[in-house]
Amino acid sequence: MWPQIGSTITLKSMFMKMMGFGDQSYVTSRTVTNSTFDYTMNVGCGQDCGVSQDNCIIRHDAKQNSV
Repeated sequence: MWPQIGSTITLKSMFMKMMGFGDQSYVTSRTVTNSTFDYTMNVGCGQDCGVSQDNCIIRHDAKQNSV
């Protein structure tokens, strides 16, 4: 399993910008089990979330979505 359970990986703003996202974009993910992850993604561009013109945070909590 990669990354190991309990480990965190962050895709920083410099990488996200190379992928076409805005300057403040990032993704942080933590392995919960062999098949579930908690993650937070900040999309630092666009208006689709209706929060602001340059910020949209998307979160997933594996515990809330377990069966």
